[in-house]
Amino acid sequence: MKKSKLIAIIVGLILVISGAVVAVVGLASMGFNFRSLALGKTVDSSYELTEDFSKINVETNTSDVHFIFTDGASKVEVKELEKQTHNVSVSDGVLNITHEDQREWYDHVTLFTPNVYINVYLNKTEFENLAVETDTGDVNIEKAFSFSSVTVKTDTGDVAVLSGVKETLSISVDTGEVIASGITAKNAIIDTHTGDVRISSFTLEEQLKITGTTGDVYADSVNANSVSIETDTGDIILSALSVVENMSVKATTGEVTLKDCIAKNIGIETDTGDVELYGCDAESLNIKTSTGDVEGVLLTEKTFITDTSTGEVEVPRGTSGGRCEITTSTGDIEISIKN
Repeated sequence: MKKSKLIAIIVGLILVISGAVVAVVGLASMGFNFRSLALGKTVDSSYELTEDFSKINVETNTSDVHFIFTDGASKVEVKELEKQTHNVSVSDGVLNITHEDQREWYDHVTLFTPNVYINVYLNKTEFENLAVETDTGDVNIEKAFSFSSVTVKTDTGDVAVLSGVKETLSISVDTGEVIASGITAKNAIIDTHTGDVRISSFTLEEQLKITGTTGDVYADSVNANSVSIETDTGDIILSALSVVENMSVKATTGEVTLKDCIAKNIGIETDTGDVELYGCDAESLNIKTSTGDVEGVLLTEKTFITDTSTGEVEVPRGTSGGRCEITTSTGDIEISIKN
């Protein structure tokens, strides 16, 4: 290699390393807050809510949305981008917060988005319908509130619902985590593409339905008439569920664990993953898995029907009690009855 080419390579490497060092030092000085690099001027706006309303509708693009109880006057505070503004109005008993996008095509070329938000401060707690739709933003609803129905849709963002819901809770998330707790309603329907679902302390007159593509599902202390939970890739962990009719659990790739769960009928199906039941019971159980073990402890005697292509089977040989059918292609089956 010629000496001049070697010198050029060394100089180039030194410049690259120097640039990297400068970049790291610059980011460190900002606390590695990448949103500090975001382009676009933000504007702060505040709107007093003097008219009465019982319904709330929010449509936004990149803003986080927070519902906060206040002892003071009801108002909406918005931090928004200069070319992505919001309109706040009350009409026919509905609080409407809508988004207006005035960007040109070149305004969309950016790696980072500034931290923008909509804070809805409310001095009363009882409302009818709440609907929130956002493309990229979190949604947080405090425990202090109660709604007849809640509908939340977001493409990318976390959703936390802690408020009361009398009729139907509906949450649809493409990418993000869902957290909900303390819900007493008729129905709860949660759909997520990528992200975990964590729910607790649910009392539902009718159905709990959870569907997901990639992410774990955690449910604790749920009372419902029926439960349906299905995910493609992710574990399903259920604890202290009391179901009047049917509990259906399906996972393509992931383990299914039930603890202290009671239902009239329990159906579990998984392609790849173990199934574990501890302190559970039902009049009838039907468990199917292609690759995975099935083990656990049931509360009352069952009549067992088992089938496994490769694996050992160890179950009680009694012929009394409800039907418990277990099928696995590759895996062991080990079930006992609690003494």
